[in-house]
Amino acid sequence: MLSLFPIVRRGGRIVQVGMLPPGTAPIPVNPLQSREIEFVGAFRANGEFRLAVDLIVSGAIDVSPILSGTFPLDRSVDAFEQAGDRSRFVKLHIAINEDIL
Repeated sequence: MLSLFPIVRRGGRIVQVGMLPPGTAPIPVNPLQSREIEFVGAFRANGEFRLAVDLIVSGAIDVSPILSGTFPLDRSVDAFEQAGDRSRFVKLHIAINEDIL
């Protein structure tokens, strides 16, 4: 599992957007304190979603390391069923344009 704590700059900020799986999540408090990292939670995103889409579409952000698969729109139900298995999948993409399959 990739941890952001070792790669965030000293005095940087990590924002956890959305919900984590049920239960507790271990947070490495020592690196947070010693490197003065700010860890912030945000349940909803407003304009950030549009910005994220724009950055992904433009190629400024490479999401391939977390993309576990791409499904055509007519297999959306399969995609959602598989996305529920967090032991095998991180993110699945549902393509409405068959040119990107």
